[in-house]
Amino acid sequence: MDRIGKYTLQGELGKGAMGVVYKGLDPYIERPVAVKTIRFDLLSDPAEQEQAQVRFMREARSAGNLSHPNIVTIYEVGEDLGQTYIAMEYVDGQSLEKILSSGKTLEFEEVANLVARVGDALDYAHRKGVIHRDIKPGNILIDREGAPHIVDFGIARVAASTLTLTHTVLGTPFYMSPEQITGKKIDHRTDIFSLGTILYELLTGKKPFPGESLTTVIYKIINENPPPVRTYKKDLPEELDRIVNRAIAKDPEARYQRCADLARDLRRLTTARPLAERAFHTPEPELPYPGEMEIQGKSREKRRRGLLFVVAGMMAVVAAIVFSLYYYSGRGNLPRLLGGRGGPAPSVSLPPEPEEETPVSSKTPAPDIKLEETGKADIQEQPEAGPPDQTKSQPGLETTETSKPAETPRSVPAPAEKQPLRKEKEKPLPVRPSEPTVKEEGKKAAAEIQPPPAPQEKDTIELEKIYDDGLAALKAGRYEACIGSMERILEFQPDHRNAQYYLAIAKKRKEEEKRNIAEAQKSAQVARHLKLAEEKLSTEDYEGTLAEGREALRLDPENGTSKEYVQLATLKLARLEIKPIVDEYIRAITNRSLLAFYESYCTADLYQIISKDVAIILRLYESFQALASQIEMDISPAGEGGLKAEARFTQIMIGVSTARRIREVLFEGTIIWKMEKRDGKWKILNITYQTADKKTPGKESP
Repeated sequence: MDRIGKYTLQGELGKGAMGVVYKGLDPYIERPVAVKTIRFDLLSDPAEQEQAQVRFMREARSAGNLSHPNIVTIYEVGEDLGQTYIAMEYVDGQSLEKILSSGKTLEFEEVANLVARVGDALDYAHRKGVIHRDIKPGNILIDREGAPHIVDFGIARVAASTLTLTHTVLGTPFYMSPEQITGKKIDHRTDIFSLGTILYELLTGKKPFPGESLTTVIYKIINENPPPVRTYKKDLPEELDRIVNRAIAKDPEARYQRCADLARDLRRLTTARPLAERAFHTPEPELPYPGEMEIQGKSREKRRRGLLFVVAGMMAVVAAIVFSLYYYSGRGNLPRLLGGRGGPAPSVSLPPEPEEETPVSSKTPAPDIKLEETGKADIQEQPEAGPPDQTKSQPGLETTETSKPAETPRSVPAPAEKQPLRKEKEKPLPVRPSEPTVKEEGKKAAAEIQPPPAPQEKDTIELEKIYDDGLAALKAGRYEACIGSMERILEFQPDHRNAQYYLAIAKKRKEEEKRNIAEAQKSAQVARHLKLAEEKLSTEDYEGTLAEGREALRLDPENGTSKEYVQLATLKLARLEIKPIVDEYIRAITNRSLLAFYESYCTADLYQIISKDVAIILRLYESFQALASQIEMDISPAGEGGLKAEARFTQIMIGVSTARRIREVLFEGTIIWKMEKRDGKWKILNITYQTADKKTPGKESP
């Protein structure tokens, strides 16, 4: 074929399920065009062909009114020699599908710009009331300048009809929306979902809903969410995950409502991206003009001094906090933040800590020791007798000592009012708690005025290590280990606020992890049952298909694919169940047991009507012969898990007259049973007889 309509065909550009695309030439204005033929002959029914052609003309006429730089312009729609064709703008380039299959990777800015321009074009079409319905990489052409062009507006609806009627599979629907797959009513948001899947694939090089079979892909589109895009590329903007997830949301109400909004968010990221990259790639600063260098130098010096003051102030505040924690941690009467030798807790990516990192109890007062009255040398040279030297292990006193001048005498007597305290400390105290309590009244009084003993250094270090290990375990996701560590700390310090907080966090995350594992296991089991159902369906093992589908549905009652398998297997099995009932009916006629058959399979009301006629026929004829053929069935679901069916079959029935002893044809024609399945058994609700001349004698049995 070298011509169609007025266009001269110059070669074939490609083939599709609906026809062939040629490169052509408009001879009147010497303009190159792309000519696509549409094959309506794929529809076997002439009425369906005509209906599809009318619908296509209407859709193409709407698409022909679109005029946008990123939508391929339709010049003409016509018919020549029984073939329908579209003449459209010729794009010198290649499809996005070929670019993806070649393995070429695009930079983020290129992807965002490309998808944003496609989004603008779709938004324009949607505002004109035109929905594409088949947005995929194969329908986006990229010209030599990198500009995208959308093709095949108005063809998707006709292709869907052809697919259904000819049982032809065009390919795995990686880019179809959930509402398209489930057969629900669709609107312009189906194009937004498809564009979101293309955005995901361009960014990651992976399809968001991959699968080796049609069933697997459909199941994932309806039930599963793909991994975040930053799972594959860490350098992408964080907000991109939110944008992609919103574009491919299962619920149309949760998606972007306009393609223009998706395009706007992508463009906003491309303009903001260089600012974020400056933290990692600092460009060379531009040199100022000579007259500006001195002014800029003074300004930088002033800012530097201000910054130094701020940093110094912050360091002073931190030093004061550290000093307080370190000072009181040695007294043993206040809970401290464990996490290193009196320092702050290690950094960990967790929810914010409680407002009071180190809760302070006011019930136990600190020792009443005044440094300015006692003096550093006198305190450090306390006698060694008695319990471990309290003052040596007090970080607060050591800090004070380092701040004193080195020339201070090392033997300065303490003030008189403090001498009794020093003398009492020289008296030996019990070292082991197991020894008997001091009975002398003087020693009791001395013990009462003593400050509580500081915790042993070994115990403090051990608790700090437990706390650090617990935080590390929480950060690594080992929640059981974190729970054990925090509970161990609370045994020694029940009012430790940080341990209480992280214990609650670890328990909560452990429960979430348990739920997630259970959900993942359930999803895996559902997928396994669906895979088995698919395999059994392909081998026509409908009972196995039904069993696997029901098991998947038990695990996930809202799973649409499971419902489809159960329904399909149920309908297939119903056909296999009704055929034996017809065979049993024919045997009952021959064996003169027709009354028993009707009593078993008819409803009570129908049996009351039909039994009288059957009894009369059995008296008039002594023997019967019957034959059934051309059995057809229409089966559909009924309410509450039931089924309804209409079984039609051709029957000829011959009887031998008791009086005349001759053979007579009692019935020849079609019998129609209206049936219903309840509680696992089929019942005949109504019987209609249609004779060979298509006259219906009534609803009574012959």
